[in-house]
Amino acid sequence: MPIDFMINPYAPTDWEDRIVDPTIPVGQPGHLLQEGTRFNAKRANNIEQGIWLSFEQHRQMYSIVRRIQVQMELEGRYPGNSGTFADTLDGTLNKLVLLDASTDVIEAAVIGATTLKLASVTGFETFKQYTIFDGSNVEDVMIQSIDTSTKTITVTALVNGYVKGSKLVRSSALLDEINNRLEVGSWNLYDLSVSEVV
Repeated sequence: MPIDFMINPYAPTDWEDRIVDPTIPVGQPGHLLQEGTRFNAKRANNIEQGIWLSFEQHRQMYSIVRRIQVQMELEGRYPGNSGTFADTLDGTLNKLVLLDASTDVIEAAVIGATTLKLASVTGFETFKQYTIFDGSNVEDVMIQSIDTSTKTITVTALVNGYVKGSKLVRSSALLDEINNRLEVGSWNLYDLSVSEVV
């Protein structure tokens, strides 16, 4: 069960010693100076619950720290990444989703170009990094603006040129839901020839 770390639910017992006067016979007035705190099942269970709460709080804190470590590690390895592909190791039920926005670049782009004409802008967002690639080149670009009416986007200047039909993707990985793993995506160029049929 989740623990509220802002409060401590454990109620400690204020133990007192049993004190007697050994000079006075047992049962006689004055023999028992202080009753003391009796050890019983209720107090023992309170101790057990306190031990369990301590370990459970430690376990949950460890899970939170591991989640932060994973996210920081991913953020450091790839700019703009937000832990999309990570198991955050804290047992939370919220599932991380593979961002799979993908489309074709329908007009060739030259070196230094900042505008790309796309087949679709659905799923793409500004100020996030995407990968553009063809059979020869690949690089990451940051989307600066999106024009949904013309299906064009403004990006950081291209370092390479790209042919018509290049891909623009958030991730080139493919999600294999049967085997629960990520597969490497593929992209190919094909040579087509047209023959006239009489």
